[in-house]
Amino acid sequence: MKRFVTRNILLLSLISFFNDLSSEIIYPILPLYLSSIGLSYTAIGAVEGVAELISSLSKVFFGFFSDKLGKKVIFVKLGYAISAFSKPIIGLSQSFPVIFISRVADRFSKGIRTAPRDAILISESKPEDRAKVFSFHRSIDNLGGAIAPIGSLVFLVFLGNNYSHLFLAALIPGAIAVTLTFLLKVKSIDSNPTEAQVKKISFNSFIKKADINYKKILFGLVLLSILNSTDFYFLLRAKEILAFNNNYSLTVSPDILVLILYIIFNISYVTTANPIGAISDKLGHKKSMIAGMLFFAVVYGLFAYNLTLPMIIITFICWGIFMTIYDNVSKAWLSLYIPKEYKATGIGLLVTLMGIGTFFGNMIMGSLIDSFNSSVAFSLVSIASLFVLAYFLFGKFKDIKI
Repeated sequence: MKRFVTRNILLLSLISFFNDLSSEIIYPILPLYLSSIGLSYTAIGAVEGVAELISSLSKVFFGFFSDKLGKKVIFVKLGYAISAFSKPIIGLSQSFPVIFISRVADRFSKGIRTAPRDAILISESKPEDRAKVFSFHRSIDNLGGAIAPIGSLVFLVFLGNNYSHLFLAALIPGAIAVTLTFLLKVKSIDSNPTEAQVKKISFNSFIKKADINYKKILFGLVLLSILNSTDFYFLLRAKEILAFNNNYSLTVSPDILVLILYIIFNISYVTTANPIGAISDKLGHKKSMIAGMLFFAVVYGLFAYNLTLPMIIITFICWGIFMTIYDNVSKAWLSLYIPKEYKATGIGLLVTLMGIGTFFGNMIMGSLIDSFNSSVAFSLVSIASLFVLAYFLFGKFKDIKI
């Protein structure tokens, strides 16, 4: 095992793997299922939009609360447990209120566990290994995302639209993830703060103590999150291009081709996460973010055109590279400027604001597509990303030598 991977880091990675396996089994077919039971696109959008917004808003709260209590593991256990047992309910009911509550509960569980889990990863790692640790964790996590859609693909080909069985199958890896949370060594993670220390920990105190570099990096990442809308638009654009350029023999449906592209994206993420993490730790996180922004601008720029299938595949590979930088290097870079007693709060604020940014980004992207078309929308986002690229390129950030 690589020297920077501790027992708890490995356990958290495996927990995320099985949870992602559970989630990604149903994620690609979730819109299909909701549509099959009669939900309108507006209703589907409402379910996802509210669920993701609640998830985002809860992350900073539970991050701060876990810092205040000096407890991390209990929030990890609770978050993964709610996730594991809420997903199957979605596929066993055709009642909109039940589906809505179950989906919100699933995303709310992510809000409970994300910041405390990331705080554990920070506490278990050295600054010079921070990006490698986040990348290792996410690569194992996304390995589940690469494997699970293959199961969904087999399901679509051989079992048709009997979705309830697939939702039940998601319970098995979810339950394994919950079981593994009880193997985390609590004493090496949780602290027992004194009453005086608890009183000192407040959100206002964190904002006042936050390094100016934390605030500057946070601002740039939130701007980027507004541009980086949901993967659904990316997948729908791919399907649109495939339908437009129907000059090759499509022996399978466009839906299955899009699912294959989603698998390629996840494989790209998994295979590049660890190398990118190591490079970022060695060369610097700012340089890695700038490289990530270049990938973002190019990918969105290319998707403004009606690409050939090989070019679409290359674009999805590049998208995987950008996302590993976006997910992992951003947290590793920002974590260097967060006080020790506020690690979960600092990461929680990041993921909350990025989640809110993505929520509004989804609305903007959808409005651009409805008002103009997908090509114009992707072009405008690509152009706008150059301003964020300039912000990171020319912004002055204090360099911490690690």
